[in-house]
Amino acid sequence: MTAYELEPEVPGRYGDATVFDTTFYPPLVTRLDFIFDGWMGDDLVRSYPVYLVTDRLRTALEAAEITGINFDHVDVTTSDEFNEDFPDTELPTWHWLRVPGFAGHDDAWTGLQGRLTVSQRFMDVLTGFNLTMCSITPTHADTPAHTAPAAAPQVEMTGRGTGHYLANRGVQASTMAGVTIASLAIVADEHRPAWVALLIAWAVASAVAVTRARRRADRP
Repeated sequence: MTAYELEPEVPGRYGDATVFDTTFYPPLVTRLDFIFDGWMGDDLVRSYPVYLVTDRLRTALEAAEITGINFDHVDVTTSDEFNEDFPDTELPTWHWLRVPGFAGHDDAWTGLQGRLTVSQRFMDVLTGFNLTMCSITPTHADTPAHTAPAAAPQVEMTGRGTGHYLANRGVQASTMAGVTIASLAIVADEHRPAWVALLIAWAVASAVAVTRARRRADRP
């Protein structure tokens, strides 16, 4: 199934009130404060790994019953740079576009790198909106990059004290390293043998790290 990877304009950055958890990859944002440093007029913008849409685009997506998305509140402000360079520009109302969807099931999803990927139905809606600064790349919904990002697995700590806490952190560290390696391998998708080798190396390293951590946890 043909899909499209979207890389919208990056018109600004996180504000100080943004809350995110870096134990996830991409980071899991739970509160979004966005500062615009500029804006070229697109209805879809981003700042890794979040996306914003204008009020009119949200209305169109909801009317088309696009799946795999929902919307949340975002606090929007403008920087001194914006006010100086765009003194006559009035920003529209913005909404935080959340993308919990899955490839092959929904109209929108994100891959390991947090890149927004959409179906033809989604693209049909975007046709009527301004995407001048957005890079659009045709792809396929079944490639390895289009899988839901996952949290590092947890080791049960009940009644085992500090040892199992350390084991838990060891598993998280090895898993995050593995996800990073896998992401780099996916970028070089045309070098499939290298991708396979990297994943095998990650699996071995993770197994060794987990075994050592659990042995330390079991010591008196």
